[in-house]
Amino acid sequence: MKRKFKNQTNVFILIFPLLCLVWASGCSKHNGENNGKRPPSVPVDAIEVQPEKLEHILKVVGNIKAQDEATLYSKVAGKLIKYTVKEGQAVKKDDTVALLDRDEVGFKYQEAPVKTTLDGVVGRTYLDAGADIQMNTPLALVVDMRQMRVLIQVPEQDLPDVKEDQTAHVYVDAFPKDIFEGKVIKVSPIVDLQTRTAPVEIEVPNPEYRLKPGMFARVELVTRVSENAVMIPEQAIAYESGTSFIFVVKDGKVQRRSIETGMRKIGRVQIIKGLEGGEVVVTAGHLKIRDGSEVTIAKEQTNAA
Repeated sequence: MKRKFKNQTNVFILIFPLLCLVWASGCSKHNGENNGKRPPSVPVDAIEVQPEKLEHILKVVGNIKAQDEATLYSKVAGKLIKYTVKEGQAVKKDDTVALLDRDEVGFKYQEAPVKTTLDGVVGRTYLDAGADIQMNTPLALVVDMRQMRVLIQVPEQDLPDVKEDQTAHVYVDAFPKDIFEGKVIKVSPIVDLQTRTAPVEIEVPNPEYRLKPGMFARVELVTRVSENAVMIPEQAIAYESGTSFIFVVKDGKVQRRSIETGMRKIGRVQIIKGLEGGEVVVTAGHLKIRDGSEVTIAKEQTNAA
């Protein structure tokens, strides 16, 4: 019995120092957690959101034509003597564009003029000198190019958003860096049964005659304007289980917020719910933080970025 007790005493003597070490380690850890030191803050990139003007765009394509155009005919039959103007030349209403030799028995030879019916530019001359002319023979085309028309077809589902006087941005391949601004002047009330589209007409000023009839146009219709839209970079949005959220920095800590998004525009997203103008949003460093984390803004981007 004494031998057994002695063995137990020896084991206790051997284990006791180990227990002391474990206890000391635990006390040290406990004291470290309560020594008043906070964990280091996480560096993140962020952006201060500023409200801005946002145009809601409908993109379509169309063809350009002149505001007015007139095909000129002769009032008498005869032979074409000559054109008195060249293609591309500006003319005024009642200017003579061609002369005919009247081919009528009993009439003394007299040149018959063919006059333009509107101000504009001679777009085309169709015949050569000496050609036989009848009263239904087209001689020339005169176009008024001071204002151009862009004819587009708008899908029926987008028609409720299209109205007269809306702004339109027109692009053509001939001038890829330029934007020609116009406005909607006519919206058809009838939808085509085959295409399920309705014709819409846009007027575009053309003082330098750079737009030409027959050009192909890409059109952006400004269907609505948000004066104080909240836009953030796409990379500021995080996703989890099919939901999107952001981290907003406030008083050195981040708040996780669910959001609703609107329009997207060249790497940026409109936030329609969950964020206000003037707030600071994390744009990089999402994986290192969670709701309530303390952060330091390492890099603050501009709103335009």
